[in-house]
Amino acid sequence: MNMRRSNKPQIIIMKTSILLLNTLFLSVLTFTAMAVFAEDKENKLEVDHDQVHGWNQFADRIYELHKWRINRVKTIKKVSSGGYDQMENFYQQENFYHVENGQLLSRIKWEADNLDKIHEIELFIYDANGKLIVDYLAAYLPVTRNAPIQTLINFHHYEQYLHGFRQFDADGERIYEQCKGVYFGRDLFLYLDDDAIPYGEPDFEDPLDNEAYHSCFGFLVTEVGELINPLNAKKYLTDSAEIIETAIVVPSELLVLNKAVNENLDSEDAFTKRGIYYFNKQEFPKAIDDLTRALKLKPGYDDALYWRGLAYGRNKQIALGIADLSSYLVKNPSDSLAWTKRGVRYIWQGDLIKAKKDLLKAVEIDATNSEAHDDLGVIYAQEKQYQNALKHFALSLKHDPSYQKAWHNTAMVHFLHGDHDRAMKFVNKSLNLQHTKDSMLLKSLILEATGFRDEANNTRAAAQALPDSNWNESFSIQ
Repeated sequence: MNMRRSNKPQIIIMKTSILLLNTLFLSVLTFTAMAVFAEDKENKLEVDHDQVHGWNQFADRIYELHKWRINRVKTIKKVSSGGYDQMENFYQQENFYHVENGQLLSRIKWEADNLDKIHEIELFIYDANGKLIVDYLAAYLPVTRNAPIQTLINFHHYEQYLHGFRQFDADGERIYEQCKGVYFGRDLFLYLDDDAIPYGEPDFEDPLDNEAYHSCFGFLVTEVGELINPLNAKKYLTDSAEIIETAIVVPSELLVLNKAVNENLDSEDAFTKRGIYYFNKQEFPKAIDDLTRALKLKPGYDDALYWRGLAYGRNKQIALGIADLSSYLVKNPSDSLAWTKRGVRYIWQGDLIKAKKDLLKAVEIDATNSEAHDDLGVIYAQEKQYQNALKHFALSLKHDPSYQKAWHNTAMVHFLHGDHDRAMKFVNKSLNLQHTKDSMLLKSLILEATGFRDEANNTRAAAQALPDSNWNESFSIQ
């Protein structure tokens, strides 16, 4: 059975209980003996000997890794039996559990009539926090075993209330992706067959689908790498059977950056590029470490100063961030964005006078700087200069209609003025761009002020289920 889908993720808002993982898992896998055959020119089937060898070797290596691990870790083995329609008691199953933490380490099904033959084997690897991070599976058909009918390698990622995994086969082909959990207050069940996986940036019709996809899979590898050989996992396992370096599950982009750093430890450029990568992934301490290394190699290096200034600020080391950006601006006084970023950090520091000066400088240099206009609007709103605030919010939206916070802030000013119709119009624009907790709460206030108390309560309840807004580069007047 090969289920084909349209080229967009299947996001199911579950109104009842979410289906069990195994139920879906069995329904979408391709159980076909064609996995080990190829079609010749006369449309006859012939054995693909390379794949037969490779997939049998993959199963053998999972078993070798299993034996190596249970010799190092104290386990408890539990035995049961099972089978299929008209093939009852076909296999004997052995589950191996870690004595100390109870984690399932391996599951092996042996053919009951041939106890030296594996019918199916699974092996599970966890991180230091006890979360499943990598698992392997190889499975044979009950009626033939020239090669496994399935070979799977799954990489897992956890993002707040989401759990996603990306699946490959023993040839390294990316064949399936799944994510489930709660996303912006909704039960989410996303699954993608090989023909629906977006290679590169997702481009689905609903922008929320793109956001959900990044949250689920943004930190997962896009290629199997060395773990295509299960035995390579040995070096990442401690005697307690834990992964001690979760860096084995890293995007290929980071693997390239790591290689560049390791091959040239004297390159300030390599450390800076990796630091920028960590900043964009919101791993700010790692970003600061790499950018500091770059600045030791080349004191005053502009790119490293700028990005470390951003990283310090996002890591709530605001004074250090302002110091780096100030040093950068001495040499780069025409950088409108740098003036904006330092102005934002002055806002975070509570110094609105210096913030306003920096932001005015930013828009003087670049009148199309939407972020600076929005933050200037925030300062004017706090000074109760509402017309000036609205002017800068309007300029922000003129130059970037997708700037969500400017829609939200405009709605807030109209709400404070008692213009509820305009406030509702602008907050809905904000929510169309991004479903944020702040805008949902603002909408509930507008609904309540206009007498729609039931709708206000429902909106407020939905807002409470959303994650808090990130402490990021922008600033809200709420």
